[in-house]
Amino acid sequence: MKKTVVSLLAILLSISMFAQKANFKGFELYGTAATGMFGTNYWPTSGSQVNGPGLRVGIGGGFFITPHWGITTGINLSTYSAFSSIKAGTSYSYTTYDSDGLPYTENIKVDSKIKEQDIMYRIELPFLLNYRYYLPSGNALYAAGGITISLPMAGYYHASQGAFTTTGKYEDLNATLSNMPWVGFTSTDISGAHGMIPSNKSYNASFELGYLHRLKKTTYLTLGVFGDYGLKDLRRTVGASYLIYP
Repeated sequence: MKKTVVSLLAILLSISMFAQKANFKGFELYGTAATGMFGTNYWPTSGSQVNGPGLRVGIGGGFFITPHWGITTGINLSTYSAFSSIKAGTSYSYTTYDSDGLPYTENIKVDSKIKEQDIMYRIELPFLLNYRYYLPSGNALYAAGGITISLPMAGYYHASQGAFTTTGKYEDLNATLSNMPWVGFTSTDISGAHGMIPSNKSYNASFELGYLHRLKKTTYLTLGVFGDYGLKDLRRTVGASYLIYP
């Protein structure tokens, strides 16, 4: 399965301070906080997934070549969450090899519904091209877009319920093996199972739209919405299982 980050319908609050007063050109510094839907998109086979809430905080800076055009960057700490499930009765199968090199088909049947929650922590480095349109009041509208580099910090999963049974069918021997836990052919209750989710570096397509409210000559409060969409699969390959949890 694939897993990408996505943040939509997110609300951003930011304070910006310009280093130069004249024509709002030059350097600026800012601090941000945002919340909204920050999800780790799943494509689980025969399952479902709902993105969850998240939080982002960060600091950064920018340089405006003209009063309207500039480039901003920074460093953000973001959290992403998701709630996933696979219904009872779902079956999976795939061909693999045992320790003696013999091919067999591993069959997995979900006996009771699997429910899982994921949370991921990531460091993100945005590089955005900004355009600002200043209003007669001194306030401004802005739009920004670009690429964000997303680096893994940690990820965790927790299965709140679920059970499945694994069997192995050897076509050459015309035999199906079950109730053999020492080789993995058994029933497993994963309620309470938890652990870490390894993930990769990723790249996000990012955009922002917002309103800058002038507090002082060189200080602005920003209210905006933004979105990110992951351009690369986050999840490292963990075994051959088609189940949600690693």
